[in-house]
Amino acid sequence: MTNIILKNIAFSQGAFTIKPFSATIPKGTFLGIIGPNGAGKTTFLKVLAGLVPKIVGQVYYHNTVDLYSLSPIERARHRSYQHPDMKCAWNILGEDFISLGKSPVAEENPPLLSEADVDTHLNIAPLLGRLTHTLSSGEYARLMLARLFKNAPPLLFADEPLSFLDFKLQLKFLALARLFTKRGGTLVASFHEIRKLRAHVDALWVFQNGTCIERGDFEAVMKSPTTHAAFALSKEEWAAIT
Repeated sequence: MTNIILKNIAFSQGAFTIKPFSATIPKGTFLGIIGPNGAGKTTFLKVLAGLVPKIVGQVYYHNTVDLYSLSPIERARHRSYQHPDMKCAWNILGEDFISLGKSPVAEENPPLLSEADVDTHLNIAPLLGRLTHTLSSGEYARLMLARLFKNAPPLLFADEPLSFLDFKLQLKFLALARLFTKRGGTLVASFHEIRKLRAHVDALWVFQNGTCIERGDFEAVMKSPTTHAAFALSKEEWAAIT
């Protein structure tokens, strides 16, 4: 079953443009978005989440729901979004911070992951009684990701979710993301830690200069000359880091 349909989408902001393209993202997919700095990964995620002004083309959730025809509250019924630079202005307890991100339909549609699933993978319990302004960058990132997964929406978009996490927690996050998609959720996230994705993502999309230049399963995309050229690396350099 298709969960997200992109029909000739394009978006411009200043001199930067997401070039027109169409695609589908099946339900239960863990999709990784990769590319060099400034390639358009963050902008593309914001387009998918409905966080930019009106776009060219259409984004449909669940095959028929036209994202850009919905109000902000209606959009929140379908998806959650996380960015590593999001900060809480209030110095509040970790458990209250997580509750602030609760979906408008959380009572109607229980989350796909249990509290125990999230707490175990991200080691959240020690942070719930801490004030947000006392947390390290890594601890704060864990709270952000817990809030993302503890919400009800079945569509999640995350921009560089591995930022600030140590090696073990990066692997724990990827395992949690895989569990979420196995239970029917769809997760689209951008990454720079490409090597760690091999055992977890269903597909990779590569962006360069606002264009999606390569799409496919992990191995096929990683072997493509188009992919390592996007990072301005030779075939030998690319092989050494992947």
